[in-house]
Amino acid sequence: MKFSFSDQQKLTTSGFTLIEMVTVIGIFVVVTGIILANLPSFRSSSALDLVAQEVATQVRGAQIYAMSTVVSDTTGNVFGYLLQTSWIGHKDFKLCACKTLNVYDLCVNSCHARSPSSLEDDNAKYIESYLLGGKVEFGAGEVNLYFKRPMGSLYCGPGGCDSSFPIKVTDRVNSRWIVVGSSGSISITNRPPEIPIQ
Repeated sequence: MKFSFSDQQKLTTSGFTLIEMVTVIGIFVVVTGIILANLPSFRSSSALDLVAQEVATQVRGAQIYAMSTVVSDTTGNVFGYLLQTSWIGHKDFKLCACKTLNVYDLCVNSCHARSPSSLEDDNAKYIESYLLGGKVEFGAGEVNLYFKRPMGSLYCGPGGCDSSFPIKVTDRVNSRWIVVGSSGSISITNRPPEIPIQ
């Protein structure tokens, strides 16, 4: 049996070389490292988006309360519903029924004092409260959204309303803004809303 150079070359060209295997494994390790490095920020961003959606849903719920024709408490008149967010660094917000006709400040101040242990006074009735999930908290000053019955329109007192009301939620790294328009529109953005100068 005689071996020629061409037969020997056929035997050595099949399969992967060690350099090719190390290169593929190296590329795999780099791509996996990049993905794992971005995973915590992706989870944080997803959690923040979810909380922003929950707040937007509660705002819409307050509008629906105001537009509904059925009032659960028939012993007193309800003229609107107030969704009140907390100050910077807090996680709670609540919904109150306003029992004073066109007196925005009385309802706002009275809702501050309402809780499950102090349900009602002459101006407001506690309906329910909510807590932001995870490490998310409110990142801007208190916001009071008063939705007037029966149309669910925003009421801001005698001075009228701004064109939009931003509610900021943050995890201290990223932020989301829930923008409630005076027309009733609700949107979520990851940039601060542009509020026109009047």
